[in-house]
Parts: sequence; structure tokens; C-alpha cells
Amino acid sequence: MSNQSLERIKQLKLSLKEGVVSSNLLVFEYEDNPFLVNEYIKEIIKLRKLDVEYYTKDDDLLQIIKERDNSLFGGEDKLIIYTCDEFKIDLSKDTKDVIVVCKGCNAIVDLDCIYHFSKLESWQVIAYIQAHCKGLSIEECTWLYNNISGKYKNNEGIYRVANEVSKIDCFDEKEQSKIFNEISDNNGYSDLSQYNIFNLTNAIVKRDRLNLIKVLNDIESIDVDSYGLMTILHKSFKQVVDIQLGKNVTAQSMGLSDKQFNAIKYNCGKYNQQELIERFEFLTSIDYKLKSGLLDVDSSSLIYYIICCII
Repeated sequence: MSNQSLERIKQLKLSLKEGVVSSNLLVFEYEDNPFLVNEYIKEIIKLRKLDVEYYTKDDDLLQIIKERDNSLFGGEDKLIIYTCDEFKIDLSKDTKDVIVVCKGCNAIVDLDCIYHFSKLESWQVIAYIQAHCKGLSIEECTWLYNNISGKYKNNEGIYRVANEVSKIDCFDEKEQSKIFNEISDNNGYSDLSQYNIFNLTNAIVKRDRLNLIKVLNDIESIDVDSYGLMTILHKSFKQVVDIQLGKNVTAQSMGLSDKQFNAIKYNCGKYNQQELIERFEFLTSIDYKLKSGLLDVDSSSLIYYIICCII
């Protein structure tokens, strides 16, 4: 990342911290991974407080903007997020409430609108951990990076880090170091049980009772980590909620690959809207109680309790 690009991103970050964000066109250009771009977009959405609509290269962006701006029914209250590989549509800097996410920009666009995100580096991932887990020391953040993200040579590492960060950042800062060590001591950052947890989660989300019985038989004698189970199960239901109940949701907007997005989309419809919301609220409650120490049960009991309440 060039010094100029880095400085502009730092300025944007500072503006967001101060609660200031322009409504003018933003073009976020990334090299290998849109994860950090999506983090900035989340903050912008919080500040702008607008309805968000997601579009892709298959949509006519100029027509969408025109219809929104000419709408008689509050179109000015919508933020458009458009994702594509190569952006070729010429837009004025004064185009309001449009964010473009792309791998390359070959359009005539004011350079002040473009923010270039280079390939993720280790210090950026560690900085992400520090930002979300302020109660951890720099040594603990570095350890988490080396033992999670550092294992992966592709783009998967940052998403694994985000998954582990979600286990910690729901706690007060003063408790985070303690929680970090408890999860570490219980091998909660290990990949050893991930295969069984994935199969179990998949069966529950799909309401696949036959496969669920098979998975339970397979893992009966295997120790499945409670933290890992709850994190993945909670995240899986959250993704189904976002896709099934969301509007114009895309793989890009959720930070997923097309393959991951389509797999989750395939699971939609197994629960109706009310059932989905009730089960997500149930899992949120269990997740909080487990991580805050209010629920002290062994993994086996937790698994059967969740299955009885969800399936």
C-alpha cells in the first residue's frame, strides 16, 4: 500500500471515529480481500442511518440511482452499495449516497472519491484484533493472529480471525483477557473439532433429522468444544437470517465467497420467518450465558438441549 493510499484511509478512519462521513460518492478498490472495506462500510451505515440496498454488476446502476433520486416515496433515504470486479461507470463526485466496491476502477471518477485497499498485511489483522478486543494485550493479539490467521496462505485467515474475535468482543474490556485465556486453555482456538461442529451445525440449520442422528453417532465419543459449537451455530443462523430476511443481500455485502453464499442461500426456507427469529434469539441468549459463565454445562448436554429446542 502506497503512503498516499494509507494516509487517505487513515484520514477516513479518523473521520468515522469523529462521527463525520460525507454523503458524496465513495469508491472502495481492493486487491485481494474486501474484508476491511466491508468493515468501513459497516461504520458508514451506522453513521448515515439510511436504508441500504445492495446491487451487483448485473444491475443497471445509473437507472437505479435515477429512480431513487426521482422517487416520491423517500428515495433520498436510501444508501446504494454496488459491487463488481471492474467498475466502468462514469459518476460525478456529487453523486449522493452511493458506495462502489470493486477490484479495479476504470471509470472517470474524481480521484478524491477512490480509496485503494492493498493486500492485507499481518499488522492490519493484528490492528483489527486490537480494535475489537481492547482488553487484550498486544502479545495476546499477536498470538491470536499467529495461531489463527497465520496458518492460512489464502484469504480465509481474516475471516477465521473475525470468528474468534466474536467470542471475545462481547465482554467488557476488563474481562476479555480472562476469557481469551479460558478459551485458549480449553483448546477453543483449535481446528481439531471443526469438521464435526460443521456437520452438526449444517444438520441443525437444514433441519436434517436423519443426518443429525448420523452426526451425533459419529461425535458421541469425541469432545466437541462448546465455544466453537455456539460460535459457528450462532453465526450460521445469523447468516440465514440476513439472507432469508434481507433485501438485495449479496455475497460481497456479507463478506462471503460466491460458493459460501450459495450454500447458505440453499439452507433458507427450512424455517419460516417467525421460527427463524425465535431460534436466533434463543441462540443469542445461550451464547451470551455460556460465554459469561451463567450457563455451566458440558458439551454433550448443551448439544442435546439446543437440538431439542431448535429442531
